[in-house]
Amino acid sequence: MAKRAIVALGFCVIAAAIAFAIYKKRAATGPPVDPSFHHTAEGVNFKIQEQRTLLADAVKNRDLEFVHNQMYYVQTLGDALSAKLTGDKKQQIDVLIRELKRAAEEIDNWAGRGNQAAAEAGFQKLSRTIDELNAHFKVEVPKRQK
Repeated sequence: MAKRAIVALGFCVIAAAIAFAIYKKRAATGPPVDPSFHHTAEGVNFKIQEQRTLLADAVKNRDLEFVHNQMYYVQTLGDALSAKLTGDKKQQIDVLIRELKRAAEEIDNWAGRGNQAAAEAGFQKLSRTIDELNAHFKVEVPKRQK
């Protein structure tokens, strides 16, 4: 009888530990992002900023295949950003988007050929362009209302 109680207590402790781990993981991720945010110019810019972080790690780790594959996505994000804008702001941003797309195309070519040094130099150029682009947007991710 005592053996069953100890085994049952052990299962309860394990279940509680698993439940606590799941709760802690959910709490660490924060509240979910409002999906409509990603359909705004600020949201597209936010995704471009995320790509820079991913690409910086990939270039640092010499993962040129990943860099090569992501450049099409970066170019497409540039097109999406341009489509979200109108008027004078669109004209200003389109200049930066052309630079972004040109740098992404160069990186795509260099990474596809396995040229690490050229890909790193191209990434620096791309990163500067993304910084200039980011200066035009207020990036504040809205949280979903409950």
